[in-house]
Amino acid sequence: MARGTNLEQTREFNRRTILGAIMRQAATSRTEIARYTGLSLTAVSNIVDDLVRVGWVESRGRRQTPRGQPPIEYDVAADGAFAIGVALDRDLLIAVLVDLAGQVRAERRTAVDEPTLREATDLTATFASELAESLSRRERGRLLGMGLAVPGVVGQNGRVRRMVRLPAYEGVDLVTAFERATSLEVTVTNDAIAAGVGAASYGPMRGAGTFFYVLFALGMGSSLVMRGHPYRGLWEATGRIGHIPIESDGELCPACGGRGCLAHYVSVEALVERLQASGHTGWTASLDAIRGRYAEGDDIVEAWLDRAAEALSRGLIVLENLIDPDAYVFDGRMPSELLSTLVQRTEARYLALRPRSAGDRRLQLHIGDRGDTAVAFGAAAVPLYLATTADLSLL
Repeated sequence: MARGTNLEQTREFNRRTILGAIMRQAATSRTEIARYTGLSLTAVSNIVDDLVRVGWVESRGRRQTPRGQPPIEYDVAADGAFAIGVALDRDLLIAVLVDLAGQVRAERRTAVDEPTLREATDLTATFASELAESLSRRERGRLLGMGLAVPGVVGQNGRVRRMVRLPAYEGVDLVTAFERATSLEVTVTNDAIAAGVGAASYGPMRGAGTFFYVLFALGMGSSLVMRGHPYRGLWEATGRIGHIPIESDGELCPACGGRGCLAHYVSVEALVERLQASGHTGWTASLDAIRGRYAEGDDIVEAWLDRAAEALSRGLIVLENLIDPDAYVFDGRMPSELLSTLVQRTEARYLALRPRSAGDRRLQLHIGDRGDTAVAFGAAAVPLYLATTADLSLL
């Protein structure tokens, strides 16, 4: 969390520092905000009053305490701001409308088949218009913009550097293309980074320290979140757990050119490939189809679970030694029943293989509750996160 400053010229920085503290702590008092941010109680009180006046923050009444004057608690106002989030992949486009409190107000989705840029922008423009129209005129004035999450390496300029599942998008200025189509301010982010922001802002890791987010889409993505902020790295590709080599002589990875990458054993796409190789021609990666095979006790799914858990546990050991995160979060387009079993088996194998230096440290593995909307929700959380983050460039 950024520390505030009491200099008058940095009021906007302090405003965001306080708003971010309320976003990530929830139901907090002015004294607690001052302690958390390092700002004076007077500065906190003045800015909190302003945030209440403009509708970003609201009082939740006095906290019940056994003695003394109960403090007034503050939290973000749900209708203080809104954002649209769009998840674009090779086979699916999902759009959601999210408020400042992290509630999904409306959702749109459609199946796609390697959409062209024109098809993607047209669909997104239609969905964004419908979602915006679900707001009142006053609320539409508080729509901050749109987050677009894609399964690729995205530079801070909004251009896709690498995207295997939609290679025609590589090098394209997606910010300009989608802003022209939607007339909204657009932020483009990698899908796993967006989902990690959503989990840090509103999900199971709200207010947590360092955690590693693992996303199961068609492929496998991941991101590192530190004190509520995504760590992007030099090449905007930090935390690519799916490309940790598990077998030195494994099969060639079409995404990175390496061999034996973790995603080849653990992703939903890897499971589909194994089912297709067994004779399930025309089999698709629908959640219902995978769920049905798992419920039937399919031998191929069971074998995949064992192999995937073994591979994933080895990947977690690498991360444990390099990063030592507080926790891991798993979510995405894998059926919840299958994901739960995978995480359980992974934990068992990890505990059997864990380094001695880990001692009695308890492994924190969390399963998210967003499912296939995790990326779209995270994409919407990105504009809200940016509006409530104290950016040092403001100083």
